[in-house]
Amino acid sequence: MFRKILTFLLMLCLSAGGISTCTVSADDGRYEIDVNQTLKTTRTESAFHPGFLSVCGYAKGNVKDRTEYIGTPYYRTVSSGDEFVQALADAREGKVKVIEVTDDINLGYYELSEETRKLPGVDKYEDPTAGITNPTILQSGVTKLSIDDTDGLTVFSKSGNCIRHTEIKLQYTSKDIIFRNLEFDDMWQWDEAGNHKEVGWSFFKINGAKNVWIDHCTFSFAADALIDLENASSGVTYSWCRFGKAAEAAQPYEPVYKTVTYMEYLYQHGQAKASGRYAKMRNEGGHS
Repeated sequence: MFRKILTFLLMLCLSAGGISTCTVSADDGRYEIDVNQTLKTTRTESAFHPGFLSVCGYAKGNVKDRTEYIGTPYYRTVSSGDEFVQALADAREGKVKVIEVTDDINLGYYELSEETRKLPGVDKYEDPTAGITNPTILQSGVTKLSIDDTDGLTVFSKSGNCIRHTEIKLQYTSKDIIFRNLEFDDMWQWDEAGNHKEVGWSFFKINGAKNVWIDHCTFSFAADALIDLENASSGVTYSWCRFGKAAEAAQPYEPVYKTVTYMEYLYQHGQAKASGRYAKMRNEGGHS
């Protein structure tokens, strides 16, 4: 028991950011521990830039601080889907190193201009064979947005703005990519065929990219994974993120609420298939 208590106290001491030594009491004496020498570790402290451009924690060493780009042409602010995609295209050419998102952005394929859809890395996500049941996505479509041939980019929001209706794919030709303080939402729907993997929507697919930091981001629900890590991606850090955000009470703007309401509308108007999963579960119970 003594060893367990002592271990617990040591952990508390190690987690205290501003303390260099720790004194604990035990039945057989008093012990002073130098945290900087414990377990052969080295503690370092660095200033944190309030603009989300500095690097700290486990990500340090994999990605770069980009505070130097403040006030330069390499710093781009965007407030629309078209501006966001154009900034990514410029980042591919090395013209942009920081993208600050200053408003909520909808990136659905039908929400982008025809000119933007022609930019590299923009593709329409194919519709699922069972159809689309999220009424918002029915209008917006879903975009596959690839970030490739990009070396060094920070995407962030000071206000935690939201990005919707897109799957961001970080390709193997990209490295040193940072996303911070953003929310990702509205990539879920009810699947009447019961094959959510066929829909395949995720917020991120890290497809072989090197040195990626996703920090202080919030994710709601997606039809498939929230973040897929695949094809030998490495140097990836998730920190202080919130996954699977759900309100205590469902809100009308949330994907689950919108989709179930839409399915109920179809059911009541005779437009939902009697053999579909919604009708079956509605009539026979949620266990079916």
